[in-house]
Amino acid sequence: MSRLIKFSFRIPESLLDAVRQRTSNISEYIRSLIEDDLGKHFETRDYPKTPYVYRGKLARVIDGDTLELDLDVGFNITIRATVRLELINAPELNTAAGKRAKNYIARKLKGTHLVIETKDPGKYGRYIAKIFYHRTRKDYREILQHGSLINDDMIQAGHAKTSK
Repeated sequence: MSRLIKFSFRIPESLLDAVRQRTSNISEYIRSLIEDDLGKHFETRDYPKTPYVYRGKLARVIDGDTLELDLDVGFNITIRATVRLELINAPELNTAAGKRAKNYIARKLKGTHLVIETKDPGKYGRYIAKIFYHRTRKDYREILQHGSLINDDMIQAGHAKTSK
């Protein structure tokens, strides 16, 4: 059995500057130091590769690859954002397959706990996202480790195709 221990610390700006010279992702560097120090090794999936990670709730499904989400951005602030699922393309909503894709994703995400990993806005101003979900687990690390990735689920269920 493992226990989650939360802690915080301040890092001097001079140390951050030194780290920036050696790596482009300070968070990954700090995590690797902590993992080495604690002697723990985590799967890559435990740590998103972008600093833009939010907890969220499904507000509405626009279509099979576009969602409106309420994102917890911290400090008791929630924003509503439109996101497009990364690397997938679902059929257009005006088709029967498009309606099935929309219904599938709505059923899968309804009432679940979400962790959203985003990138900068893409074409049309929507954020590009990977969405991890789990019905019962709430902690973001547990969702990432034990949950599912809706992007992959859509492809595996035949409701979307891989895109570039």
